[in-house]
Amino acid sequence: MDAEYTVETEPGRGLLSLVMESSSGASTNRAPRNTEYRPVLRLLLERLKARGSVLEDGLVDSRATSSLPEAERRLFTDRIRLVEVHDVEALRRRLCTAQTTVGQSPNATKGGNATKRIRLRLTVPGYTSADAAQLASDLAAPVVREARTVFTPPTGALNRWWEGDPAERFWMEITDRPDLGGNLRALQRNGTGGEFWSYSLVTEVKPGDLVLHWHKSLHGQPGIVGYSTAADGPYDDRLVWDARGTYGQQRPANTAPSPPGGTS
Repeated sequence: MDAEYTVETEPGRGLLSLVMESSSGASTNRAPRNTEYRPVLRLLLERLKARGSVLEDGLVDSRATSSLPEAERRLFTDRIRLVEVHDVEALRRRLCTAQTTVGQSPNATKGGNATKRIRLRLTVPGYTSADAAQLASDLAAPVVREARTVFTPPTGALNRWWEGDPAERFWMEITDRPDLGGNLRALQRNGTGGEFWSYSLVTEVKPGDLVLHWHKSLHGQPGIVGYSTAADGPYDDRLVWDARGTYGQQRPANTAPSPPGGTS
């Protein structure tokens, strides 16, 4: 597709920035430039959404507007969690429409350019500020998800007291895993072969729910170190599972795959 983008790291910010180059028509001395700006921007937003990304900030970033303060170049005011965006095309239109008045003369009689050079500042689960080149490469290809058609729901009764209240969508993971935000994992059965309520709760996490991450050592002491937005529902899988709790650590280490429940 005919449109250019790059991913950069801005020094001192700790964020990744997706930079979309501007689009323009043909002129006497120049061929059309980045003619598929709009569909490519939508596609990139969709691929960022599939990765659970958050738009932290967005600016017009053209040479003509570089002398303006960021407050006058801003495309939106509140951070945007893409997994909560149901209409990506509507968001794409919103970002383009917001560009039209940036840098425009107060006396202008018609709308300005809606395909300017823009900078979208991002947080993307699984990518750090050092991973700009990797994210740029990954965004060039579709997100490939494993087929997750199998899910065995718990048979035991859960007291779903939160049902019917849309504000009750917060969960907490207590962990010492290095891959925070990758997924949630729990066995379908405990050591005696029965269901266990805390394991079964993992299957109640829905797309768009927020998961707080309480880590035991990441910052030198236990505490909440971040959060993720659930992008997918529960699925069955197999992995090698070792209990990490006080009692679980007293049992011999496990080396055989066990069936967990999970969500990502």
